[in-house]
Amino acid sequence: MNLDDKLMHSFMEMLIDSSKRAEWDLELRLPVSEPTTSTNISLPGKVLRH
Repeated sequence: MNLDDKLMHSFMEMLIDSSKRAEWDLELRLPVSEPTTSTNISLPGKVLRH
């Protein structure tokens, strides 16, 4: 499966949110990358800035 950066980020956010709601006691984090430009990613109810 190929996911572009936006889809991969959204998928990872859904995994993190789902694990928190399920109370699995996992500490999942998005990888940190070096900032090059500011990117706004819109998700329902959220705006993520990178």
